[in-house]
Amino acid sequence: MKKIFLLAGCGALLLACSSKEETVVNDQAAPVEITAESIKEGIKVMDDSLEVIYKNIMENDGQLDRKAVLEAINRHLSLYKNFPEDEAAAASLDKAQMLFMQLRLEEEAAKWRSTLIKEYPAYKDIHRIYDMQIVYYTIDDVQPKKAEELIRLALVDSTNMATEQVEMLKSRLENINLSFDELTKKMNAN
Repeated sequence: MKKIFLLAGCGALLLACSSKEETVVNDQAAPVEITAESIKEGIKVMDDSLEVIYKNIMENDGQLDRKAVLEAINRHLSLYKNFPEDEAAAASLDKAQMLFMQLRLEEEAAKWRSTLIKEYPAYKDIHRIYDMQIVYYTIDDVQPKKAEELIRLALVDSTNMATEQVEMLKSRLENINLSFDELTKKMNAN
């Protein structure tokens, strides 16, 4: 009798294990196709979440949720990395670099601004990106040669720039070897 119960128990165990394996195999999700539109939808969701977080910070003196900002950065960079030819890729890179700045990760922000300048020279806000990068290389990570190169690039396509901005860039180019503080003192003396 013990042998019959033992055989019945083993049989039940084998049936349970085999049906469980089938269930696991059947429960596997089909691969999800990543599209530019699905990434953009994810970006919209994160941007909306960040808007709520920023509102909470302003109204309730809340804290910045770094994880949420990093997730937003990842989604913006995902659009660029997966669909660099998409019309929104440059704007996503711009948004990612701004979010890096909010987290005070200036070096990362500068890296993505450099990518924007190199890969999207016709981006609608490219002059703002040049300005930010020039400031970075003249104040944060002082590299006069890189700043000079960027100023020259910005001046090549200065047709859409305000005259005052062009003059400021030319002045900075003429005084490229001065630190920002030295340049400020010189300008205030005049």
